[in-house]
Amino acid sequence: MRIVSGKLGGRRFGAPEGIRPTQERVREALFSSLGDRVEDARVLDLFAGSGAFGLEAWSRGAKEVRFVEKNGRVFQSLNSNLDALIPAEARPAVKAHRCSAERFLETWQGAAFDLVLADPPYRKALAQKTLSALSRTPMVAAGGLVVLETAADDPVRVEAPWRAVMERTYGDARITVIRRTEEIA
Repeated sequence: MRIVSGKLGGRRFGAPEGIRPTQERVREALFSSLGDRVEDARVLDLFAGSGAFGLEAWSRGAKEVRFVEKNGRVFQSLNSNLDALIPAEARPAVKAHRCSAERFLETWQGAAFDLVLADPPYRKALAQKTLSALSRTPMVAAGGLVVLETAADDPVRVEAPWRAVMERTYGDARITVIRRTEEIA
């Protein structure tokens, strides 16, 4: 695996056996479509796995990235990738949390994120559950984006306070970009 573009462009990172990292061509297309929205953004990478989504965001100018991964073996690999790619002086803005996405969403007390990237295991209804959980929290800023990767044949139902702004299929993967249309008090 490698970072597609930005300050880490071309750098390689590991992906532990048994996970399904987002393909380079999918990340390239997604981040090209997001354009300047990534620069200076606060980013959350749920179901982080190897960290491919969040590392790409960091490489393209995100000011803060939080990674959430519950599997201990995968979390160790994620931390190895962060140690290898993120300079020590930048590490305070790049943090990994070992817990489930559900627990993180229930307990987060920090500022809202501009961009949430979620690539849960396919066909387990986790993308829909994640979007529902995000609907009940102020975790995504008004106008903020949520990017969900699902199986191509497993679309996400988008309802208020969200609006789908892009949906693309790349082989067996579907990328849905959703904008938060209102704030939660």
